[in-house]
Amino acid sequence: RSRGLGDVYKRQRRNSNVASIGSVATLPKTGPPLSLRAVAGCLLGKAPNPYEYERSGPMSEVFSILLHNRQRYEQGKEGLWFSLPTTTEKLQEALREIGISADNPQDFFLYDYQSPQERSIKLPRDLVLSADVDELNFLAARLEKLDAAELAELNAALTSPQSDFHSIGQIIDYPDNVDYYVHLPDVTGTGQLGDYYLNRSGMVDMPEEWKGGIDTAQFGRYVAQQEQGVFTEYGYLVKSGDAWQKVHEGQSVPEEYRV
Repeated sequence: RSRGLGDVYKRQRRNSNVASIGSVATLPKTGPPLSLRAVAGCLLGKAPNPYEYERSGPMSEVFSILLHNRQRYEQGKEGLWFSLPTTTEKLQEALREIGISADNPQDFFLYDYQSPQERSIKLPRDLVLSADVDELNFLAARLEKLDAAELAELNAALTSPQSDFHSIGQIIDYPDNVDYYVHLPDVTGTGQLGDYYLNRSGMVDMPEEWKGGIDTAQFGRYVAQQEQGVFTEYGYLVKSGDAWQKVHEGQSVPEEYRV
């Protein structure tokens, strides 16, 4: 498969300073593992050593998780929306608020997740609800660093029918692999893809008057089939040919992100 589109688009993106951006849950049988540090903090009423656990710098919401207590859920009580990334102190306070302590860690579970409308993240819901809070906190901190164009590309990859993401660890590694994909956020159909190749990519060298005889939709359809690209609600996505770098997947969550 030709890497022409990948080379062209990545070169354009690197030279541009403009970033474009083109439920009811079932009660799980078991919840994600609860941090022993968080439970111990609730039980003892002690804050952790800030020099060991506290992260420096301001934090803003990347996405939120809905914390719940199984007994409270069965009583029809609401859970608590909790923003990530976070600190150990804030998680301890939230757990106390929903009645979770070292006496009942098995009652803790995640019920849902959401992200800000202005910076939506289309994470697979089943992966979020089966992850532990440490892993999600690390994920939020990693995604916090993405610019608008990189986030749009990630959303395209996450919502693709041929998505390569099957674990939170893989998504954590995305910031180290932003060039793994080529993303055209404004291309949502075969006609637009054909027009891009024909008139904007610089890859088709022919007299301008000849281009009018080309069916751009048919051309775009052929291109997408040849390079195995996909159309998503976030634009057109194709693999660039770069190798995926496995950095954090399968590794322990770094200490500074454990809560």
